[in-house]
Amino acid sequence: MAVKTALRRAARRLVGALRDYAGSKGWGTGDYKIFLWLNVRAERVQVIFLVKEFPAHTRLDSWIEVRSFLEKKLKKAPDLVDMLTLSILTFAMNAEGGLYAIPRDFVEPEDL
Repeated sequence: MAVKTALRRAARRLVGALRDYAGSKGWGTGDYKIFLWLNVRAERVQVIFLVKEFPAHTRLDSWIEVRSFLEKKLKKAPDLVDMLTLSILTFAMNAEGGLYAIPRDFVEPEDL
Protein backbone atom coordinates (compact mmCIF):
# COMPACT_ATOMS: atom_id res chain seq x y z
CA MET A 1 0.00 0.00 0.00
CA ALA A 2 2.90 2.37 0.71
CA VAL A 3 4.13 1.95 -2.87
CA LYS A 4 0.71 2.81 -4.29
CA THR A 5 0.50 5.93 -2.10
CA ALA A 6 3.97 7.02 -3.24
CA LEU A 7 3.02 6.41 -6.88
CA ARG A 8 -0.17 8.47 -6.48
CA ARG A 9 1.84 11.33 -5.02
CA ALA A 10 4.37 11.07 -7.86
CA ALA A 11 1.57 10.91 -10.44
CA ARG A 12 0.02 14.12 -9.12
CA ARG A 13 3.33 15.96 -9.46
CA LEU A 14 3.93 14.56 -12.94
CA VAL A 15 0.42 15.56 -14.03
CA GLY A 16 1.01 19.06 -12.68
CA ALA A 17 4.24 19.31 -14.66
CA LEU A 18 2.53 18.04 -17.84
CA ARG A 19 -0.21 20.62 -17.37
CA ASP A 20 2.51 23.28 -16.99
CA TYR A 21 4.03 22.04 -20.24
CA ALA A 22 0.66 22.32 -21.98
CA GLY A 23 0.25 25.83 -20.58
CA SER A 24 3.68 26.80 -21.89
CA LYS A 25 2.44 25.80 -25.36
CA GLY A 26 -0.72 27.86 -24.98
CA TRP A 27 -2.88 24.74 -25.01
CA GLY A 28 -6.33 24.70 -23.48
CA THR A 29 -7.86 21.71 -21.75
CA GLY A 30 -9.36 20.50 -25.04
CA ASP A 31 -5.92 20.33 -26.67
CA TYR A 32 -4.58 17.46 -24.57
CA LYS A 33 -5.54 14.65 -22.21
CA ILE A 34 -3.51 12.73 -19.68
CA PHE A 35 -4.04 9.05 -18.87
CA LEU A 36 -2.15 7.17 -16.16
CA TRP A 37 -1.56 3.71 -14.85
CA LEU A 38 0.17 3.16 -11.54
CA ASN A 39 2.28 0.06 -12.10
CA VAL A 40 2.80 -0.99 -8.50
CA ARG A 41 4.77 -4.12 -9.35
CA ALA A 42 7.38 -2.14 -11.34
CA GLU A 43 7.03 0.99 -9.15
CA ARG A 44 6.41 3.14 -12.23
CA VAL A 45 3.91 5.74 -13.31
CA GLN A 46 2.94 5.06 -16.90
CA VAL A 47 1.55 8.09 -18.71
CA ILE A 48 -0.09 8.51 -22.07
CA PHE A 49 -0.04 12.17 -23.08
CA LEU A 50 -2.71 12.54 -25.73
CA VAL A 51 -2.31 15.75 -27.76
CA LYS A 52 -4.12 17.48 -30.60
CA GLU A 53 -0.88 17.76 -32.58
CA PHE A 54 2.69 16.86 -31.82
CA PRO A 55 4.47 19.88 -30.31
CA ALA A 56 7.62 19.16 -32.32
CA HIS A 57 8.14 17.94 -35.87
CA THR A 58 8.03 14.22 -35.12
CA ARG A 59 6.74 11.95 -32.38
CA LEU A 60 10.28 11.28 -31.17
CA ASP A 61 11.17 14.99 -31.16
CA SER A 62 7.97 15.64 -29.22
CA TRP A 63 8.83 12.96 -26.67
CA ILE A 64 12.30 14.44 -26.22
CA GLU A 65 10.86 17.95 -25.83
CA VAL A 66 8.29 16.90 -23.23
CA ARG A 67 10.75 14.71 -21.35
CA SER A 68 13.32 17.56 -21.26
CA PHE A 69 10.67 19.94 -19.95
CA LEU A 70 9.79 17.49 -17.18
CA GLU A 71 13.45 16.97 -16.27
CA LYS A 72 13.92 20.74 -15.93
CA LYS A 73 10.63 21.29 -14.12
CA LEU A 74 11.26 18.46 -11.67
CA LYS A 75 15.04 18.84 -11.36
CA LYS A 76 14.80 18.84 -7.56
CA ALA A 77 13.01 15.48 -7.71
CA PRO A 78 14.80 13.46 -10.41
CA ASP A 79 13.36 10.23 -8.98
CA LEU A 80 9.93 11.33 -10.24
CA VAL A 81 11.15 11.53 -13.82
CA ASP A 82 13.01 8.24 -13.40
CA MET A 83 9.80 6.41 -12.45
CA LEU A 84 7.94 7.79 -15.48
CA THR A 85 7.13 5.81 -18.58
CA LEU A 86 5.88 8.36 -21.12
CA SER A 87 4.04 7.81 -24.39
CA ILE A 88 2.81 10.63 -26.62
CA LEU A 89 -0.04 10.08 -29.05
CA THR A 90 -2.21 12.42 -31.07
CA PHE A 91 -6.00 12.38 -30.91
CA ALA A 92 -5.98 11.14 -34.53
CA MET A 93 -3.71 8.22 -33.66
CA ASN A 94 -5.91 7.31 -30.71
CA ALA A 95 -9.01 7.43 -32.92
CA GLU A 96 -7.45 4.69 -35.08
CA GLY A 97 -7.67 2.37 -32.08
CA GLY A 98 -5.70 -0.84 -32.05
CA LEU A 99 -2.18 -0.21 -30.84
CA TYR A 100 -3.04 3.46 -30.24
CA ALA A 101 -6.10 2.84 -28.07
CA ILE A 102 -5.92 3.81 -24.41
CA PRO A 103 -5.71 0.57 -22.41
CA ARG A 104 -8.61 0.10 -20.00
CA ASP A 105 -6.30 0.10 -16.93
CA PHE A 106 -5.32 3.71 -17.66
CA VAL A 107 -7.38 6.44 -15.98
CA GLU A 108 -7.56 10.20 -16.07
CA PRO A 109 -5.81 11.98 -13.18
CA GLU A 110 -9.08 12.80 -11.44
CA ASP A 111 -9.87 9.10 -11.19
CA LEU A 112 -6.70 8.07 -9.36
